[in-house]
Amino acid sequence: NLFDMEEALLLASAFLKDKQTRIIVKKNRYHAQQLYQRLAPLLEDVLLLVMEDSLRVQAIAASPEDKEDMLSSLYACVSEDKPRIIICNTAAFVRYLPDIQRFKEGCFSLSVNQEIDMDQLLEKLHRSGYGHLQYVQRPCTYAKRGGIIDIFSLSYPHPIRIEFFDTIIESIRTFDVQTQRTLQHIDHVDIAPATDILFTDEQLSSISQQVLERLEKEKKKCREEEAERLQDHIEADLQALESYDIQPHLYWYYAYTTTNSILDYVKGQVILSSEEEIQRAKKEITEESITFIQDMVTDHQALPKYTMYHDLDQMKKKASFQTFHEFLSFDHPITSNIFPLERATSSLFEQLQAIDAQKVYFAVSEEVQNKIQILEDQLDFQYSFIEPDFYEGFQTQSFAVVTEKELLVKSEVRARYKTTFQQAQVLESVLELEKGDYVVHEENGIGQYVGIDTRENNGQIQDYLLILYAGNAQLRVPLSQFQLVRKYSSKEGASVRLSSMDGKAWKKTKEKVNQLYI
Repeated sequence: NLFDMEEALLLASAFLKDKQTRIIVKKNRYHAQQLYQRLAPLLEDVLLLVMEDSLRVQAIAASPEDKEDMLSSLYACVSEDKPRIIICNTAAFVRYLPDIQRFKEGCFSLSVNQEIDMDQLLEKLHRSGYGHLQYVQRPCTYAKRGGIIDIFSLSYPHPIRIEFFDTIIESIRTFDVQTQRTLQHIDHVDIAPATDILFTDEQLSSISQQVLERLEKEKKKCREEEAERLQDHIEADLQALESYDIQPHLYWYYAYTTTNSILDYVKGQVILSSEEEIQRAKKEITEESITFIQDMVTDHQALPKYTMYHDLDQMKKKASFQTFHEFLSFDHPITSNIFPLERATSSLFEQLQAIDAQKVYFAVSEEVQNKIQILEDQLDFQYSFIEPDFYEGFQTQSFAVVTEKELLVKSEVRARYKTTFQQAQVLESVLELEKGDYVVHEENGIGQYVGIDTRENNGQIQDYLLILYAGNAQLRVPLSQFQLVRKYSSKEGASVRLSSMDGKAWKKTKEKVNQLYI
């Protein structure tokens, strides 16, 4: 029962007062990110730990940004024990994590003049999830040429070049991927694991034994070609595990062994914000993961193992939990008297005239400060300027903090789906699509192609393109009508946001679409 900025301010105030570590759990990825955006400008010691809310999306098209944030947060937790606030969504909070000692083994430092065998370093990188390439071009990879090892760690924006003289590190520098030119010489570098899918040798042996035993039982229930398909998939997965591969779908093999949770990495108070929303989110995550695994089992790509997350009630026994409820208690109402401000909808002058406070702190840029000073003769309140460190404004009984969001109308350029569709790449064949590709549907906008989904409809078997949208919404397009979908093209480096099927545009066309699709 808190406004976004109100929650951020209360958490920041409490942390500055008692310096206690707190883990804040929000219902989904979006709300966790929203809280982080508001809290991070107020405190230095804030970490974001989020994962896709859908196991299906995690396995097929997980966000590299989420992966980077999660690994950076876990690395920070194991490398420096200090008070901090950690914000996570439900999926990240209950996620299986590697044994903390195994994760620590993947964290190491390198310094100029340090003595280390090159083969030993390569083995460390391999066991920490780094893939070997001829040239590093993307994060989580390494390359070796002569006495040089290049590492592209998630901890740094640019790859790192380590030059050896025999077993001595002679120099460390960052370099540009495209030009290969040196950017900066450094004396020290910290390397973090490239994945959170890390197993000990003992775990790998146990998993392999359990999986092979289960495989033999499941094969007896299948036809010959189905058993061969299942065996091919399982053997490929076991080989990937043995070679320390970091394919996201290998996560579900944590179900065969003992795992840690975020509570093993961080000791602190847990705040469920809110209890009711977290419980509903956990239920939805569990049901969705079971559905996904069942789909994989039906397609003979996985074994029937369905427990993919920690039990929330069991986690409550490992730490101190504090609960915010979804609605205000009428028996014991507690309010902070911190209220949100409306976003700007008119001119700067009109927004200033609408401020209802005796004392105002403007957290704005110097350019906006100058505009306010020009109008100060027409203002009937005291004001002063402060650093623009607030994500958005708020008001209390004695003062208001106002940001540019409440003073200036920001024009948002939103491309219509039809325009995006016209600019997208026309598909000549459905074979041009690969799982994880972003696609555009003329009526529903940008989604993510998951694969071919075969369904029975009125006694007939039919194939569909399965497309995921925001909120894990699914759209099935008949394979015979694949021209309704085009391959999305974005500017290089631009992030892609999935469209929502629950928006106004979708509601207007829902009746029409239901006549075409399941």
